Amino acid sequence: DLGPEREPDRNPVCSCALGKAALEIGPVDFGGKCSMDLKTIQIGEHIKSLRNERAWTLQDLCQKSGVSISTLSKIENGQVATSFDTLLKVSRGLGTSFDAILTRGTNIGGGDGRMTVTRLDEALNFSNSMYEYAVHSGELRQKHMIPLVMEIKARSLEQITSWSSHEGEEFIYVVKGKILLYTEYYEPRALAAGESAYIDSKMQHAFLNRGKGMAQILSICFSSGLDFSSLED
Repeated sequence: DLGPEREPDRNPVCSCALGKAALEIGPVDFGGKCSMDLKTIQIGEHIKSLRNERAWTLQDLCQKSGVSISTLSKIENGQVATSFDTLLKVSRGLGTSFDAILTRGTNIGGGDGRMTVTRLDEALNFSNSMYEYAVHSGELRQKHMIPLVMEIKARSLEQITSWSSHEGEEFIYVVKGKILLYTEYYEPRALAAGESAYIDSKMQHAFLNRGKGMAQILSICFSSGLDFSSLED
């Protein structure tokens, strides 16, 4: 029994010099333990490198992204496993694509007739305590959609350390297992393999694994705000 629906948590972070209150979403602190995976460290290094290329301080990035200075520092030093939402905020603050902060590799720019194929071992992977993420089509930097394959690890509301909320719309398709989709304005919806949902992703939402085995979903996030075609490669 997962219990009654709970109002999504809202976690205000420190205000930046502009006096804006930011919404902090997703970091999970390891509490000083040496359980950081290499990908977490790599993501932090990529973000720090992109920030340094712009000669920005952490305060500068805080102002532009709405992510707190303390969280940015932990991310850059590989001390937290963060979420899609936080990484999207950071990428928008840096003025770069979401995929660019996951890897410094190939960048297929804009133009007609583009195509990319993601093989079994080629997805960009990162994780936190709630979800395992695999980002597909990472080579295409100037696009309106971000396709994610997610394994849902959380099995109770107490394990949801933060609720997702990001710009645009989101298509959710259950690939394997059973999930509960919690949203800010609706009753929880149970979904099984082969079933789907389409939501306004600004509405706070979270996923729970409601089965005995693995639960896996395909999440396709769409937003015109994800267009980086005006940026130089």
